[in-house]
Amino acid sequence: MGCTDSKGAFCDFKEPCSRHHRSGAGHHDSDLEDAIYSQWMADLPDDKLVSEISIPGTHDSFSYHCTHFAICQSKSAPVLLGMGVRYFDVRLKVKKNGRLRVFHGPTDQKTYFEEIMRDFTQFLTHHPSEFLIARIKQEGDSAKGHVFKEVFKRFALNQDYEKFWYLNAYVQEESKISRVKINVGAVRGKILLVSDFEKEFNGVTSSGLNWGDLEMQDDYNFKPDFRMEEKVQSIKHFFKKIQDDHIGETGKICINHCSASSDNSLVFPSCVAKTTNACVFEHTGIMGIVAMDFPGQLVINHIIAQNPGLKINEESAHKIQANLQESHKQISDEQVKHEK
Repeated sequence: MGCTDSKGAFCDFKEPCSRHHRSGAGHHDSDLEDAIYSQWMADLPDDKLVSEISIPGTHDSFSYHCTHFAICQSKSAPVLLGMGVRYFDVRLKVKKNGRLRVFHGPTDQKTYFEEIMRDFTQFLTHHPSEFLIARIKQEGDSAKGHVFKEVFKRFALNQDYEKFWYLNAYVQEESKISRVKINVGAVRGKILLVSDFEKEFNGVTSSGLNWGDLEMQDDYNFKPDFRMEEKVQSIKHFFKKIQDDHIGETGKICINHCSASSDNSLVFPSCVAKTTNACVFEHTGIMGIVAMDFPGQLVINHIIAQNPGLKINEESAHKIQANLQESHKQISDEQVKHEK
């Protein structure tokens, strides 16, 4: 069993998918990276609901330091931000020193939460038209839920970072708590917190939006007889559901995970991503958040392009066309040189 990239290259699951960086669904489209993607949200109307936007994102966003069976990303947050990614999946444990550190399951990712916050806030300071969505997940049971929440609040809501968080995801009227329909104007320059702590410690009034209040597809854990087509169908069905049910109009944010894993040790994220990221190109219209492993610039562009009225879409199209023409010219020059 193997994976096929969007150019038809085959990669067996027995080895790391070294080819996945060579196409738009993969993760090394350096010729397309440009500062224009750093502010693609600038043309979004302030009254547009966040739930009605198509947003590129990453799953297990800081999972760099693993074997190829578990590694999910290869690019740093500043690079991903420059490429247009606006959703990040941050998984943290409380260390014995009282600080929050990134983990992927039991594996230490060698990054402290303060480093992530520094990258996020520096980006937003220089690009105030943008906003980020950050899922903060308590990874494992390194601390009781109330301890994790207090440590998180101490680091995230201190005087340096408090102004960057958007926490007003709910309103309470008498005994009734309702979810707010969040619009772009309310979150520009901020990080919309999605809290995924132990359930009883999420807290609807102080910890942003609860993870359980998002509409999502996250069919990630497959049996040893992994079938790629099952995951692809899950992704396609959820895109259809978002559009058929007009979920975005309700204010409920949707997230479609292109990531998957399996008990089969021969199935690893880079190869899964080759197929699942490529299937994103088959869909147009409102997508919600699309959470991917190893996203490339072309698939990010495609997601951004589903937001009508953005100047970035025209610039991106011209840039892609220019790169294709340059590539064809190089091929022609090589052919002429070879014929001589």
